[in-house]
Amino acid sequence: MEIPKKAWTKTVVLIGLVILVLSACEREKQEPKTEGTQEVKERIRVLGSASVVPLVRLLAQEFERYHPEVEMVFLPETHTKGGLAATREGDADIGLLSRGLTPEESKFGLQYLHLTQDGLVFATHKGVRLENVTRQQLIEIYSGKITNWQQVGGENKPITVLDRPEHTSPKITLRSQLFGEDTGVTKSAVLLERPSQMSESLTAIPYSIGYTSLGEVFSSDLDVNVLNVDGIHPTPSNVKKNLYPFSRPFGIVINPTPSREVMKFVDFVYSNSALRLIEANGYTPIMSHFVIATIPERNILRQEERYRPLVNYLSQKLGSPVKIGLRHLPSYQEIVDEFLDGRVNAAFFGSFVYALTHAKVGVDAVARPVKDGISQYRGLIFARKDSGIRDWRDLKGRNFAMIRATTAGEIFPRMFLKDQGVENVEDYFGAIQYVGSHDVAILKVLYGEIEAGAAKDLIFEKLAREDPTIERELVILAESDPVPENALVIRRDIDFVCFNCHQPTAGKGGEKLQLEKNYSVNLRNRLKEILLTLSKSPEGREILRNFGADRFVETTHDDYRELYRMIEDLGIDLRGYPYGKKSET
Repeated sequence: MEIPKKAWTKTVVLIGLVILVLSACEREKQEPKTEGTQEVKERIRVLGSASVVPLVRLLAQEFERYHPEVEMVFLPETHTKGGLAATREGDADIGLLSRGLTPEESKFGLQYLHLTQDGLVFATHKGVRLENVTRQQLIEIYSGKITNWQQVGGENKPITVLDRPEHTSPKITLRSQLFGEDTGVTKSAVLLERPSQMSESLTAIPYSIGYTSLGEVFSSDLDVNVLNVDGIHPTPSNVKKNLYPFSRPFGIVINPTPSREVMKFVDFVYSNSALRLIEANGYTPIMSHFVIATIPERNILRQEERYRPLVNYLSQKLGSPVKIGLRHLPSYQEIVDEFLDGRVNAAFFGSFVYALTHAKVGVDAVARPVKDGISQYRGLIFARKDSGIRDWRDLKGRNFAMIRATTAGEIFPRMFLKDQGVENVEDYFGAIQYVGSHDVAILKVLYGEIEAGAAKDLIFEKLAREDPTIERELVILAESDPVPENALVIRRDIDFVCFNCHQPTAGKGGEKLQLEKNYSVNLRNRLKEILLTLSKSPEGREILRNFGADRFVETTHDDYRELYRMIEDLGIDLRGYPYGKKSET
């Protein structure tokens, strides 16, 4: 029977509606609901060195407990180079490295973060009854000169040598720390590509020897015989103290503009709970110690009272893993040496010491304090009123106090006398006595031990407020043009990363939160920012009050023009100046 056209049309529409309903129901069965039932997690893709994966997996598990909205996704294991390449190309959010960056890799623009120091342990199959080997014995075992355990005090059994390829980080590390570049490895060695293969082989192959991660031995409870080297047991404590000779850095790399989720993980990794987890699993947690030094302007007790609260505040604001330490150095010469030897990263000091370290080490001035609108100081030449000294001409043949390597205490009086036509200052004075600090110079003149001297006007004024006899008994003969007050000066080559600089900013339209691209992650800039904004909070204002300042202002190299004019006029060679054990930059 022929179906009428109208009826046929209705039937087709009805069938179509049924199909649509059924299809929708089927899709609802297969596709989980996300709205109101399950939150979509943000993913962090991790790729890199297989040696680092076990540690980062442990950290990831703990991190996800605190941040269930984030999922750590571990891509197939590879080597350090693979992790670098993937992070650089955007195929991974975090790259895992079992060594530091090469100079060429440092140019990629990635941020390298040092996580831990991992010991490299030599271990044998558990059947080998041996506790200790020497470095030389290890070299001879791997080169094939020693082939039997009996030769090193063990059983009469042949040694099976397990080795890693030359491109792997443990082999690169041992080349630099043990074998050297020229030691050839025995041809009978079994070459293992992956760290897991080394662990499996050590447990499975009788009378074998190999090397593996100290952290893996701890965290996996690896059933092997771990060897002491030259009597030193491979423990996290001995690695940390640099007593155990073989170790390598574990680190991660992230892009300069990481996502908010990546920075959540970075912040977690350097938290106290993560550091405890790292240490509990046999790794050596890394804490970056940033040392700020002070110069002997006043006695150490006064310096401690003034600087300690500020340094503690800076350390608190930076947070983990950077901890700031404070050192009070007894002489200006010592501070230059400490910079040269890398034991000091920053210091508060005056203009000439800035010029000296700028030339010999490479430093940048960051910020200096302001009090009552004054952020500069002057050098003063002064004498006792009862000494008969009324102006500079009366200084001839007198004993004079200077503070070596200071603008106010040495450079200014030399410059002043040169401007008056005195060519040889040493011959002009009866004697020059170099003292250790500005307050000592002032007090020695006050007490009549020295007839005249030079010092910083701000210290002179502070002492005069504490002891009015200073203004009554001393007369000021001359004062210099102003130069910048003691500024915080920081080494240029510091490589700490400031984690709290990673403050995410909301994108428009709800896109993933990202860092501002122009936001610096440099520790130098972060410290400057903290100092410049101290006056904006009650806690910061209290720190400033204790420090004797109202605020900090930015300081640059251009602020020292007057000082450099004096240095040039005096013909001083800063690089050859006899302060600092080295004269090279």
